[in-house]
Amino acid sequence: MLIVLVAVFSLILAIGIVLHHPIKPPQNVLEKDAQAGPLKYFALAIVFVLFVGQAGLLAYAVQSATERGIVLRDRSWALALMKIAAGCAC
Repeated sequence: MLIVLVAVFSLILAIGIVLHHPIKPPQNVLEKDAQAGPLKYFALAIVFVLFVGQAGLLAYAVQSATERGIVLRDRSWALALMKIAAGCAC
């Protein structure tokens, strides 16, 4: 089983390395993106804070569940269902 997983992972990794190449953006996009204003930096900061905060909130929720006596199996299912629901919402 482990050999099959390593083989599949290696194949996927090799395909990703072969297919990886930068995409050349259109000329009009290059000219607009050259002028990074303060609004772009503010938006980047908001996105950073939101994504960093998600991991902390998730760790806090897992710790709180442990203190309330919820077993690991139930926490794993709850996290999996949360991730599936978030993936389907997009």
